[in-house]
Amino acid sequence: MYPALSIITPLYNRETEIQNVFNSLVNQSCHNFEWIVIDDGSSDNSYKIVEKMKTDLFCIKLFHKNNGGKHTALNYSYQHLCGKYCVILDSDDYLLPGAVSTIIDEWEKYESNNTVACISFCRGVDEFSPFNIALDTDRPIHPFQTKLKQVISSDRFESFKTEILINYKFPEFEGEKFIAESSVWDRLGHDYNYVFINKVLYIGEYLNTGLTKNIRYLRMANPRGSLYVSNYRMSSFYSLKTRLKNAILYVCFAREVDGNYHAFSKCNSKILYLLCYFPGLILHYKCKKYKR
Repeated sequence: MYPALSIITPLYNRETEIQNVFNSLVNQSCHNFEWIVIDDGSSDNSYKIVEKMKTDLFCIKLFHKNNGGKHTALNYSYQHLCGKYCVILDSDDYLLPGAVSTIIDEWEKYESNNTVACISFCRGVDEFSPFNIALDTDRPIHPFQTKLKQVISSDRFESFKTEILINYKFPEFEGEKFIAESSVWDRLGHDYNYVFINKVLYIGEYLNTGLTKNIRYLRMANPRGSLYVSNYRMSSFYSLKTRLKNAILYVCFAREVDGNYHAFSKCNSKILYLLCYFPGLILHYKCKKYKR
C-alpha cells in the first residue's frame, strides 16, 4: 500500500542537524508517509548517519548522488515518489507533530479538484510565529490573479500533488549548483491554483528574501540559472515593477554568462531589455565584487 505523503529531504553536509529532522518525523501523530533522503554528495558523515536510522513507523528511502545542488537532488527524487502528495523538508529544519495529519486532511478536501496543484501552509520560528500570512485563504485561487506576494516564497511551506509536480523539473545548467526554487514554483503557479492556509507546520530559520550578499553571490556564481529565472519573470503576467526589476537582472546575468549571450534575441521583452540595459550594466559592475 502506497503512503499518502512523500517527504523529500535533500541532504548535504548536515551530520549535526539531520537527527532533528528524523526525530520530528518519528514524533508525527500520523505516519502515513515515506521519507526520501537524497544525499547530494556529502563529504561528512551525513549519509552514514541516515543509513543507521531505523524505525517501523515509516519507510526511509536513502539515495546518493554526485554533488549538483539542491535543485538536482529534488529532480532526482521525482522518480522515487510513491505518495499521492509531497513536501520538501530541508535537512536543518523540522515539522511540528501534527503536520503530516494536517496536510493529508486538507488535501482530502481538494483531492478531486484537478485545478489545485499546491496547498501552502506557514513556516515559522515556532507554532505561533508565522513568517508569512496569506490574505486570501481556504479556497482555490490562481496566484497570478491575486496580489499575494507570498505565493512563490521560501517563507511558506508548500505541499504538492505529486502527479503534477513531477512534470515540473528544475532547469539544470552544466557547472552550476544553484537555481532559485521559483524557477519551478513560478511555472506551477501560472498553470494551476493554490490553496493558502495560515497554519504553521514547518519550523526553520527565517530566510531573508532581499538581495543579500549571499544571494548576490549565488546568483552571480550561477548566472545561467539566474538568467532563466529573470527572463521568465519578464513575462507579461507579472506586475510592471517585477518585470522592470528582472529586466535589470537579466542584463546583469547575461553579461556574466558570456558577454551579451544573445540576450536581446532571447529575452521575453525586448522593450524592457532596451529600457533597462544601462541600469543592468551598472548592476553587473557592482555585483562583480560578490564573485569569489
